[in-house]
Amino acid sequence: MMPDMALLVVGANMGVQVMTREHISIACALQLPIAVVVTKVDICPQPVLKTTRQSLAKYLRQNRKMPYPVKDMSQVDAAAEAVASDRVTPVFAISSVTGLGLELLKAFLAKLQRNRRNFMAAPVDGMSGHVMPEVHFPIDGIYEVRGVGIVLGGTLTRGKVRVNQTLLVGPDRVGGFVPVTVRSIEVSEGTTFHPTITSPTTPLSPFMLAHLHRSLCLGPKHQPRLTPIRRPSVSVC
Repeated sequence: MMPDMALLVVGANMGVQVMTREHISIACALQLPIAVVVTKVDICPQPVLKTTRQSLAKYLRQNRKMPYPVKDMSQVDAAAEAVASDRVTPVFAISSVTGLGLELLKAFLAKLQRNRRNFMAAPVDGMSGHVMPEVHFPIDGIYEVRGVGIVLGGTLTRGKVRVNQTLLVGPDRVGGFVPVTVRSIEVSEGTTFHPTITSPTTPLSPFMLAHLHRSLCLGPKHQPRLTPIRRPSVSVC
């Protein structure tokens, strides 16, 4: 998986827990931009909310993150642009009951773009990290049915999939794609596809099955090769 950013959810009445600190540390270690959503502000007493904000800001600063509270729509554009720098962390205070802050959060998410630092690939057939392929089928379930083969479950978000069509599944850990052929298709609940796939060149060995996971997707035959950029970071204690 190569995520673009991390969205950290903190309960206002629960405060900054050990797991919250761990998630911030993991995101910093992976060099992921962070945005924080403080929830349940409608039931949280003001002194507790203030303590949660102060503890959160303190720990963010310890990890070289500058908290940026977003309180009105005029700050959303600046927050969406600044979060890509990996130094500014937008903080939203919301309530799912009263709807406080939800419009700000939705507007912020709508303005986010892919993190280009994660990819280094020449465009192929006009494709780039910001352009969707002709066929896009995110995989959310993988099944091996005896006598049938490998069945992939997911939702077709773009394009068309037909029987005997050759697609690519990936990217794997090194950014590569594996060619597969769709042998049959089953549609359930109106939107969920379950295509049965086989490899046109080599059998789907247990090694390949081990590399099939939910973060993969099916795409067109001409798919760019994605290469993750690794930036090692060494800390001396």
